[in-house]
Amino acid sequence: MSAAETPAQAPPEPTIGRADSVRIAVATAVSAGTGYIALVLAARLLLPVSLNTQFVTFWSALFACFGVLSGMSVETTRAVTAARLAPTPDGSAPRRPRVLAVGLGAGLALAAVLGASAPWWAPRLFPAEPGRLAALVCLAVAAFAAHSVVVGSLAGRRSWRTYSGVVAADSLVRLALVALGLVAVGTVLGAAAGAVAATLTWAGYLLVSREARSAAGARLDSSLQVFLRRVLAAGLASGASALLVVGFPVLLSATTPAAQYAGAAPLLLAISLTRAPLMIPLTAYQGVAVSHFVIHRDRGLRALAPIARLVAVVGVAGAGAAWLVGPWIMGLLGPGYRVEGPVLAGLTLAATAIALLTLTGALCQALTLHVPFLGGWVVAVVAAVGVLLTPLDIAPRAILALAAGPVLGVAVHLWALLRDVRTGTAATEAPPAPADASLAPDAPHPTPRVSVCLATYDGAAYVVEQLSSVLGQLGPDDEVVVVDDASRDDTVAVVRGIGDPRVVLVEHAQNRGYVRTFEEALRRSRGEYVLLCDQDDVWVDGRVAAMVEALDRTQVVATNLGTLGGPERLRGPYGQADWHLRAADSTRHVRNVLGVLAGNRPYYGCAMGVRRSALARVLPFPALLTESHDLWIALYGNVAGSMTHLELRSVQRRFHEANASTARPRGPREVARSRWMLVRCVRELRRRRRA
Repeated sequence: MSAAETPAQAPPEPTIGRADSVRIAVATAVSAGTGYIALVLAARLLLPVSLNTQFVTFWSALFACFGVLSGMSVETTRAVTAARLAPTPDGSAPRRPRVLAVGLGAGLALAAVLGASAPWWAPRLFPAEPGRLAALVCLAVAAFAAHSVVVGSLAGRRSWRTYSGVVAADSLVRLALVALGLVAVGTVLGAAAGAVAATLTWAGYLLVSREARSAAGARLDSSLQVFLRRVLAAGLASGASALLVVGFPVLLSATTPAAQYAGAAPLLLAISLTRAPLMIPLTAYQGVAVSHFVIHRDRGLRALAPIARLVAVVGVAGAGAAWLVGPWIMGLLGPGYRVEGPVLAGLTLAATAIALLTLTGALCQALTLHVPFLGGWVVAVVAAVGVLLTPLDIAPRAILALAAGPVLGVAVHLWALLRDVRTGTAATEAPPAPADASLAPDAPHPTPRVSVCLATYDGAAYVVEQLSSVLGQLGPDDEVVVVDDASRDDTVAVVRGIGDPRVVLVEHAQNRGYVRTFEEALRRSRGEYVLLCDQDDVWVDGRVAAMVEALDRTQVVATNLGTLGGPERLRGPYGQADWHLRAADSTRHVRNVLGVLAGNRPYYGCAMGVRRSALARVLPFPALLTESHDLWIALYGNVAGSMTHLELRSVQRRFHEANASTARPRGPREVARSRWMLVRCVRELRRRRRA
């Protein structure tokens, strides 16, 4: 089948349908309404105002903890979505952990940490009832961690009906129990106990919903260690987010004299009411957003733009409405709760900035940019605290802190997104096929997780053994891109005879050399993890799993070689008895670059892999690169500061006279020309990074 005859790939399935979107909108309205009602009931029934200040502070601390755990929910959404798009076949890798087991374990661990540290923080936040209120917070954290992973898994599986049901039920049960505590007991402790008891709503849903049970039993896309590392970054970022979104009274309490803060209930309520119209829907739809961003990751910022514009328009319109009618609404709560229009408008615009920061953070997380994701939120919190430490009055201090911090955080996220190649399509869209290209008739259409790039030339003798060792380690939707460089033997017929639909064959009409052939294979790859492969070696079992796990945290990975039928150790150019890459040298980037220039770093293309994000800068190969495409990629990894050495000998290399790179020594002139080419490669890579 020629390139022109290849059927067009079907448009991607929409992230969410209209009916499910309406369900989530209703659940969101229920969640927003119940939150409003709970706060209004507390304002009316807990008198004097100082008593309501205590409840609002507890409510904020509780939801700040929930905000930290929402990072686990979002990461679970990403992990379950990714696992669904690229399932791991049974037996090809260790079985991944189930989401509910991870959530319960993490919740208990976090509750234990909070309980142990309660003597330090509880008296400052809850001076009236430090021990009991702190215990309630710990219980809530243990239960809500499980809620977070169940909801995250439902979003990752696109089970929007059940997702919206759990969200709405959690809010309704919380309102009912808080109201019961306020009416029957009439104390802060009673209302707080009701709010905490509602965190077990998810358990009731598991009893009545098969879909919820299935989501709770879903598996992650990575090992527990990798997932927890990502959750740590997500939790720190969502914790920073929670401090600004729902836990701001905690920051305000810590930076305001106690006498002044005791009367802050009207301002605290105004902060909650002005941000709820934006933040509650955005929080409810965050799972939808992350799932959408993961599925459409190739669109980058283009996937974010329409949502961000809508949030900005709603925020500006809301600020105008808050200025005009906000004081009247606040006055309905009582004469002591009136807040001026400019203050309410400023708080609404600040809430808009936080909403935009939440969106840019969700995109960073969907694209696995965990460090910038965390950095944006940390910068926002640090800036907000800095403003709160100024001697301004409490209202302007709060507005400026809530606005300036998120604006700086958005700037950090946008800087990272614009830098990273995952915001463009250069690395994710294959160029048009040349007229002489032929593809396997059954070439799979789903986007692969792993792409193996293989260049062949007169390789009929060994290519079947090589491909057998490769295909056994790949998933059903992964791919092997074989580009044949006008072989003179029957290599093409042998590859076609394998009959595996995962093998995509491209033929060159004329010989272009191995460098350009590998470049063509890289251009045509579609997977997130791209592994290079020679035609005459044998892959060691576990190579793919080890390299994919390494590429989760780096852009380039290089492993070591063994010798097929020979010694494991390779002799080095300077007499080394065992010439191999050391894991300890992974971050010694300058030393590695100098080692490449000196010919003393064993970077072999057949033992290397790259993350898709690297290809936008690695490709196209510069015209000056006439050999050593593997060293070009290794130099990129070190120049970019994103290289990992695995000491695993992942390839058994077959040495023979027809190897493209032979062991025969070269003359001084050839060596000097090669080294000068590599120096120019370093300059070119630095230029590309600056550009």
